[in-house]
Formats: sequence, C-alpha cells, structure tokens
Amino acid sequence: MQSQLTWRFFLIIFTWVAAVVGQLHRMSLAQFQLPPDLKLQRVADDDLVPDCTNVTCDARGRVFVSGTGYIKQLIDASADGVYARGISIVTGLSQGAQGLLSVDNRLYYVANQGVWSVSFNIDSDKSLDALTSEPILHLPIKTGGEHDAHALRRGPDGFWYLIAGNSTPGMFDLQNVDSPVIPLPRAGAIWRISPDWKEREVWAHGFRNAYDFDFGPADTIVTFDSDGEREVSLPWYRPTRVFQVRRGDDAGWLSRSWKRPDYDPGMPRVVADFGRGSPTGVVRYLHERLPTRYHAGVFVLDWTFGRVLFVDPISMRTETIVAPAANEALAATDIALHPDGRLLISVGGRGSRGGIYALDAVLPRGGDRTTRTAEDQLQNGIADSNLADHISELRQKQIDAVNEMELRFSLSAMDSAGSDQDWIEAAILMTEALGGLGPALADDKRPAEQLAPVFDGYRCRLKPEFDSRLYESIRVALTSGLEETASPERRLELIRALGALESPHDDSARTLVTEMRRDSDPTFGLHCLFALGRSNSQLDNLLIDEVLECMLRVPIDVRLLNRNVDNNWYPRLAELLTSMRGRITNLDERLVGHTLFGDVSHLVWAQALTANEQDQAAQRYLDASGQVYMDPDVADFISRTKIEVSDNVLTQWLSSDTLRPAGWRIVLRQPTRDDADILLSAANGYIPEIREAAQQALRGLNIPISITKQNSSLTYWLEFQTEIESLEGQSMSGEQIFVARQCARCHNSTKALGPPLNGVSKRFGVTDLLTALVQPDQNIPDRYRALQVITKDGQVLVGLKIYESVDGFTLMTADAKTVRVNSNEILQVKLSDSSIMPTGLLDGLTTQQVADLLAFMKTL
Repeated sequence: MQSQLTWRFFLIIFTWVAAVVGQLHRMSLAQFQLPPDLKLQRVADDDLVPDCTNVTCDARGRVFVSGTGYIKQLIDASADGVYARGISIVTGLSQGAQGLLSVDNRLYYVANQGVWSVSFNIDSDKSLDALTSEPILHLPIKTGGEHDAHALRRGPDGFWYLIAGNSTPGMFDLQNVDSPVIPLPRAGAIWRISPDWKEREVWAHGFRNAYDFDFGPADTIVTFDSDGEREVSLPWYRPTRVFQVRRGDDAGWLSRSWKRPDYDPGMPRVVADFGRGSPTGVVRYLHERLPTRYHAGVFVLDWTFGRVLFVDPISMRTETIVAPAANEALAATDIALHPDGRLLISVGGRGSRGGIYALDAVLPRGGDRTTRTAEDQLQNGIADSNLADHISELRQKQIDAVNEMELRFSLSAMDSAGSDQDWIEAAILMTEALGGLGPALADDKRPAEQLAPVFDGYRCRLKPEFDSRLYESIRVALTSGLEETASPERRLELIRALGALESPHDDSARTLVTEMRRDSDPTFGLHCLFALGRSNSQLDNLLIDEVLECMLRVPIDVRLLNRNVDNNWYPRLAELLTSMRGRITNLDERLVGHTLFGDVSHLVWAQALTANEQDQAAQRYLDASGQVYMDPDVADFISRTKIEVSDNVLTQWLSSDTLRPAGWRIVLRQPTRDDADILLSAANGYIPEIREAAQQALRGLNIPISITKQNSSLTYWLEFQTEIESLEGQSMSGEQIFVARQCARCHNSTKALGPPLNGVSKRFGVTDLLTALVQPDQNIPDRYRALQVITKDGQVLVGLKIYESVDGFTLMTADAKTVRVNSNEILQVKLSDSSIMPTGLLDGLTTQQVADLLAFMKTL
C-alpha cells in the first residue's frame, strides 16, 4: 500500500514539474529588446508553421496562417494562447499566400495567380470542421512574386481593398469603372473592389512595393512602402516610409531612377521614415489591452532588420517596439490584431524558419476595442492649391505636345511666388507642361546618352522646344529663385527644372556650378552634376576644373561619410560620364590625369573609362600603391587591364587571401608550366570563372589536374553548428574571409549582385545562414534570379538583368562584368535555376573561421 502511495506521490510531482517546465518553456520570452511594459512570446514554432508568410484573425478569434504550400487554422486547445496543432485548409500552393482574410465563415487568400476563397463549417470548439466548397476564384491577378499582389482587407464601406506591388503585369486592365479617379494608373496600387467582385477601381497608385495596409482615420489608408535600396546615396533615393493615403493619391514611383520627392503636391502624407528596410506587415491598433500610448496608432514590420515599429499618425511619434538581441532573429512577415488585444506576428520568408509570436502587455489592460473620434482627423502636410490642381490634371492627361499655356502659367506663378512651396509647385508645373519627368518615350529623337535612366528625374519626356522669349524668361526666373533664403527643397527642385530645360545659355552652367559649390553634401553634388549633364550650355576651363573636382570628390566623400551604395551606383555614374563627354573635351584623360585621382572610390569612374584610359588609371593605382595596402577591388581592376605587374607585386598578391584572385588573373593572362602550382591552386579555388579558366590552362599545358575533395555538404556543417555557436567569433577575421571569398563583390557593395546583407542575422538564425552559404540554389529571391541567355553565335551568358530597353538588355555577370545583349543577337532567354552565388564558399574553412564569418555578418 505504501509503495502505491509513494508511486502516486512521485507521479503527481513528476506531472506537476513537467507541466510547469512545459508552461515555462512555452511562455519563455525570446531574447529581444522590448519596452519594459511589453512582452514577446513564441506561440507557434517552425514545425507547425514553416516559412510562415501570413497570419490573420477573425472576429471570433480564429487564427489562420500560410506559408510555402499551405494554409492552416491554428488550434489553441488548452486556451493558454499557445498553438499546439493546426488543421490544413488549403494545400498545393505554389508559394505561401501573400494575403489572408476570414469573413463570415469564408477564408479569402491571395495566391496561385488570383484572389480565392473557401467556405467551412465550425464545430463547438471553434476549430475548423470541414470545407464546404471547392476554392472559388474571385479575381485573377499575378501572385507569388515579391512585387506582386499582396494583402487583402474589407473596408468600412463593405468593399474589398487589395494592394499590389509594381511588378504585377497587366493588372490595370482589371479597372472597369466608368469614371475612375485614376484613369492612367502606374506602379504599385491599392484597389477598391465591389462586394460582388465585379467593379474594380484603382484607389491610389505610384507605390513601389507596399505589402500590407490598414484603414486609417478620416477615410484614409495607412501603408508602409519599401525603399529603392539599389539607388541609395543617389539623389532620387527614397527610404522606407509610412504613408497616410487619400483616394487618388500618387506615391511617386515612376522608374528605378526617378521617384518624386515627399514635398511633391501629389504625394500622400509621409508620417514616418525608417531608412533602409523591407516593409511587410501593417496593422492599426484599435484596442485597449496594450498601454495607452499605442491606442489607434499603427504597428509596422521591417523584415530586413527584424524590427517591429510603432507610428502615431497624428503626432508622428515613432518607437522601436521589438529589435533582435543575442542570437535571436525575427524575420517578421505579417501582423494581425487578435480580438483579445494581442498582436500576432508571423516570421519566415525566403525559406527561413517559421513561427508565430504574440506581442502583449506585461500587465494587460481591461476593456474592448476602442476608436478615436475627435482626434481621427487627417493632417495633410501639403495644402491643396490651384497649381497642384493643374499639375494633377497634366499628369493624368500624359500630354504628347508641349503645353505653352501651362508654361506661361508656371512663369506667372514664379513671378508671384512667395513661399518655398509656391516656387516648388511652379517649377514642377513647368516640367509637367513639358510632359513630366520619367523614362524616355520610345520615339524620343534625342541622343542615346541623353535618354539614359540616370536622367529620368532630370529630363522632360518632351524636348523643351517652344517660343524662345518664353523659354528665356523661364530660365531667368528659375535662376532668380535660387536665392540665399531658398530652402533646400526649393533649391533641389529649381536645379532639377533648370537641367530639364536643357538651356544652351552659358549662365545656366555657371548657375549650376555655383550651386554645386554651395553645399558639401556629396548627394547634392551629384544632383547638380546630373542637372549639368542635361544642360546644353558650354563650359569654360574654369568651370571644367570645378566639375572635374566635384566628380572626383563626390565618391571620396561618400566613402568617408560611410554612405551606403548599391549596384545602381556604377551604371548610373557611368551614364553621367558618357553624357559629360559631350560637355568636356578629353574628359577621360583629364579625369585620370587629375591630381585628385587615385582613391579606391574612383573605380566608379575608372571602370567606365575607355580602354586606353583604363590602362592609364590602373598604372596610376599601381604606381601609387608602393608598399601601401592594396585594396582588393583595385587589384581586381588592375588584373583586368593590360598593364604589366612586377614579379614582386604578383608574389605579394598571391600570398594574400584577399588579393590572391587578382594574382590568379594575372597568371592566367599567359600561363606557363612554371606556373603549375599557382594554376592548381586556382583550379581548386572558390571562384567559378577562375577555377574553370585555370583548369582549361592546365589542360592546354598537359599538366594533370588534381581536385581536392572538400567537406562542403550542408549535413557536414550542420553537425558542427553547436560547436560553431559555442565559439567566440572574431568579426575582424570574419571580414577578411568575407572579402577573400568574394562575398563582398556580390553583397553590400557598389556592384551588389545579391541582396543586401544589412540586418541578415536579425532575421535569420545560424541554421538558415549555414543553409544559405552552403546551398545557395535552395531559395533564390525572384529579383536576384539570373537570366541564362543563349546568343545566335553560341555564347551562353548568365547574369543579373540590371537594365532593359526595347532593343535589348544589360546583364551583370558573376565576375561583376557588365554585358550588353541586343535583342537581334538573342536565340533563347530563360530564368536560371542556379544562383549566381557560387557553391563551396565554406570549403577549407575551420569551425572557428565559420564562427568568425558569422560574427562579421552580425555587424552588417
């Protein structure tokens, strides 16, 4: 009897301990930075919601999630807020749904090339019992891509609202209302669709790629639009911004090289600016459970840096709510408001580990949903005006002839302008009367270098040919507006308008150079240079000297100020150089011969020079190096020219991990049997194009090729993951590996072929990072998927498309070469199944070196 009591006692104790430990495990807070009155709890893990892209809740508190291939309802059987199981609703999705919405026992989802829904019955425990219909297609639209159709919501007016990115081809053919507020929509858009899905209208447009939205005060919509990260540090770069949008608003995205500024009269109100990022979820907090300061504000998610951010649209106060700490990552993809007042956050994306987190108050407040009334007023940052109306009308017409009446009206507005905004609107009206700014028209007769994308924000779509007296009056007016008291925004817009006017008057060039001198900011210097590239006025020697100095100082200042640049930095500045050749005689020679030339940042000019001047630039770099540290990018540039490199320099390069690839290229120019050891080393290297060239050279020299077998499988490295995580990584050593393995050539560089790695450790754990490093083909983002081009003469080219026109496109190959392919030369084009990122990047590394590499990646 006593043994039975003892056994029962231990069983009770064991059960109690197990329950407590289980509860503590489920309720444990991840290692994140949060305000002291908030907590974050993981309520579903990767085994239940892998690679989760969407989460939604309905009025009954039912939670639905989606990820690659599935849609589920999550079940909280124990009513403790933790989801232990799920019931499958939809399977066989090509990707995860980008939008989920549960309304009246129907679940709507955005996936598989359309907006679909299924109906279901609900049993007594609120879990899904059975589907009662096959999926119904309500709206065919492109889905699955990162810039395609995304979130779906039902508005207070009973209409459906859908948001879609700027790469959703053909979607505007869906607009079918009789008198649309936006007759000629463009780029990303918010749609308003009738309850029966039959009438469809674009409600607002001009977004880049807003994933999610919610309904704001006073008939507005709040959304979080992504930045044009490839354009960072260029004058038209626009950061990730939270917009408060009115019906008919235009968010200003026209092309990769032109986005209208926030002060444009047609722009929605910008309530927050968060710099670089990848915006995902948006939800307005209409509840009382969280602290008062969050009521009726907006929570937004940034996938890039793993952040949850808060914005009050009224006061424009912002706050970082959640930020990763320690080894935790938060690849946040969507956010939903549960009826009990918690916020549910899904994580995943690009094949990473999935999960659901609950953001809650440490001491939840009582009460139910709450709304604001008196404070729910739209505060528009730009007042409506007659000029703004004229600008809007011209943009909707998309005129095909110069409108002299509006030009005269813009001149009158300049003559009477009082405020900076008056000047700005008058200048914008002038450019709109010339067809507006943006990509060149297909039949534009101006020279090709003047039609380059770099000038999308400085070239009117119609050539400025009209009455000469009016022309000169506008030029004089624009120049007079650049007075000492002008605001930075006014100066920017008048300089842009002066360039777009394409004035041949010498005073125009002098004015632009004077403005260039007045501000030391390198981005402003570029703005003036781009405007000068549009001007047809002549430059005297004094002005030429100042222009050359500015061209050489801008890249130096960008480097010294630690400004980020991305892979459109090189092609856009190369286009400027091409245009400036028409303004400055012997420009290439003058740049290379200038006393300032020789900084590593000047590679942006050096690589765009003619072949002869490239050799001269390489020689200047080599002569200046001496015993000083040689930058790997400079060494790479030198190795691709024809200049001789001494044996001493070559020996130094071959003995350096970071310079060795350049040394290999030098040897591969004219390999001999004496180079056998070097060639064998290159043949076992980690750079595909060098490895293949070295193997070919060895075969040509009849030297046996011995390939060293490496332990490069994912299974191999995952076995050492625990050891890697236990080691103290040295970020400085990791940076050297990052450079030596050529990672820096494709990520976070001026010729970035791959996605930026900013915040990569804040959204991906160690397992995800090891998987991406070892198996780069496993998950290739659409925008970084390479093209494979077969030409009619048998060439096979693989690279990232960086520019496309009607007569062909430009590729950047894995070795950072820019290749132009004309349409009439192409036999076949298809998307490549292989990543540009090479395999074997960890070959030959120790666990300590991998720990060092991961430590460096945490600093990005």
